Amino acid sequence: MNTFSGERRLNSTTMKTQLLLGAVLVCSASTLKAQINDEQATGSPSDTTVTLSEGVTVTASRVPLKLSQTGKVVSVLENEWVNAFNDQSLGLLLQQLPGVYSTGGYQSKGSTQEIYLRGADQGDLLMMIDGIPVSDASQIDQRYDLQFIDPQSIERIEVLKGAQSTLWGSNAVAGVIHIITKQGIENPFTGSISAGLGSFGHQTVRSSFGLKNGGWTAQISGRIDQSDGFNATLSAQPTGDEDRDGYSSAIGQWSISKIFTGGTSLTYRGSIQGYQADLDGGAGVDDRDYTANHSHQHHVLSFQRVTERSTIRLTQQVQITDRVFLNDSTHKTGFSDWSKGDYASKEAFTDAYWTKAWIPSVSSVLGAQVRWNSTNQRYRSIGSFGPFESQPLSESTANTTTIAGFGSLLWTPLERLSLEIGTRLTSHSTFGEHVTYSINPLWRPSSKVDLFLNVSSGFRAPSLYQLYSEFGTQSLLPEKSLNTEIGVSFYPKPRALMIRIVAYQRDIENAIDFVTDQNFISSYQNVGTEFNRGVELEVESYLGKSIQIAANMTYQEGHRTQNGRKQNTAIRRPNRLGGLRAMWRPSTQWTVTASTQYIGSRKKGPFDPGPEMLDETWLLGAQVQWTPVDAWRVSASLMNALDTPFTEIPGYRSAGRHGFIRLTYTL
Repeated sequence: MNTFSGERRLNSTTMKTQLLLGAVLVCSASTLKAQINDEQATGSPSDTTVTLSEGVTVTASRVPLKLSQTGKVVSVLENEWVNAFNDQSLGLLLQQLPGVYSTGGYQSKGSTQEIYLRGADQGDLLMMIDGIPVSDASQIDQRYDLQFIDPQSIERIEVLKGAQSTLWGSNAVAGVIHIITKQGIENPFTGSISAGLGSFGHQTVRSSFGLKNGGWTAQISGRIDQSDGFNATLSAQPTGDEDRDGYSSAIGQWSISKIFTGGTSLTYRGSIQGYQADLDGGAGVDDRDYTANHSHQHHVLSFQRVTERSTIRLTQQVQITDRVFLNDSTHKTGFSDWSKGDYASKEAFTDAYWTKAWIPSVSSVLGAQVRWNSTNQRYRSIGSFGPFESQPLSESTANTTTIAGFGSLLWTPLERLSLEIGTRLTSHSTFGEHVTYSINPLWRPSSKVDLFLNVSSGFRAPSLYQLYSEFGTQSLLPEKSLNTEIGVSFYPKPRALMIRIVAYQRDIENAIDFVTDQNFISSYQNVGTEFNRGVELEVESYLGKSIQIAANMTYQEGHRTQNGRKQNTAIRRPNRLGGLRAMWRPSTQWTVTASTQYIGSRKKGPFDPGPEMLDETWLLGAQVQWTPVDAWRVSASLMNALDTPFTEIPGYRSAGRHGFIRLTYTL
């Protein structure tokens, strides 16, 4: 088949897909608007519901603001949606939000889940839990392992788009994903116990208990997961002897807090997690004795004082992560007969800030951060070329310290006009000082229309591996980005309908990449510039009191320029994404949720097997929750309900139709 004919077929498919998805969104918006005219008869959402314009974001400015009060682009997955989808992996839960794409969620349960925001590399995304950045310094790009987060513990998720390094620091080049966990209890004693069964031998048990006495609150929860899994390899010549890739995990979380008089509180939260997963020898290569053992500790101590016009918050965090990969010698499949990799990291993070409302139209945030991380790494193997050992990394040498001060000012001179500006000065132990800034005007020409502009810079510090490994370059400069967003939000019925359209552009200098020169010497280098742009459409609506609908569509494209040559940066990432989710509550006892997602065609990696392009895919999922009495709840989920064949990562198998059922008893 000649190239021109192939491109015509691909363009035809692309056009049909865009028209189909566009029709879904346009029809959804038209239906929503038509339904608004009936709000007087059907009633608007109940007073206990967090409505579209009244929902509160803390990620956008560190100050609690209504979503309609900030011009920053924040997408929120509220508690009701989290509860509807939390039997899925966290990656698939995040993919419900516009601009977010994940891989690994449909593979065997212990597979690595990778998250991409607006097409950016994983290292250009900052992950936070309860306002504190989390990462793993032993990873090449320092990304945080999503397996360490229990979806059942999540209260809500906020995704803040665009460069956000001014308030949140390194890696917030494309944005921030903020996981906000369930905290606080109202009754003297609360508790719940749940058990679930699912496809591929998946079993789980979870319990949670809380006590409250005066100003003291204590909570503890635990979860055990086990799955037989399925054969994750997509072998070119299957033998029928391939193994199932199993998974087992345990998570324990606890917190204790004391509320003093005068709005002062002290809280300690801790968690310890561990999981073991069976691995394979590579794309299309089955391995029966390759395992990964991961353990993680997370401890946070926070002090907070809140008055009518100000907040002071001081937080100290410590993270310890250990990962051990062991490929035993009983089943020899790849380059090595035996191998073992030990990867450990430690991180200490101190964050302090002060917010102040000076007058009704002026408020500010002033803060400082100190961040230290280190890693120990060692890899050994025995193969056909004899023993091998990589250059080990030691905590005493492979460590960095970052000190930063930041501030922002929010000025609202008029009821319909606001301006937020901010800056950060960062001092890094290897590359020195770096300054970032943000400018965010918001103009509301009417009570139903918001016009906004965001201009912000970001940076990504080189990881410890990129600096200190045998491939490291200690003279690496940080990636620097400039992000521009312009958009409009419509609130035809603020409590019932929101439509937002955003166009964005991201430019990155000093992009870091793994380079092999003409002498076959490899190292990490700053290799030129990256360019990315896209458009997002987001629609959310309540149809009366019983139905909620959310739809989104994203188009993005990008390239890297190196030595005058352009390269596509969207490896394994689609240019087009879309989704439609709906929730129906026919009564107080029943909740029915459905979600369909469109994943566009993707270009494979340079060393991936198979065809050059991965096919576009439509996926459907559904969940039903039934509460026959107040204390009992039954939930049932069905993922990939149409049993659609698709590939997330070339050479690896994705799950077909699979389900899960959970029974929960609340004390």
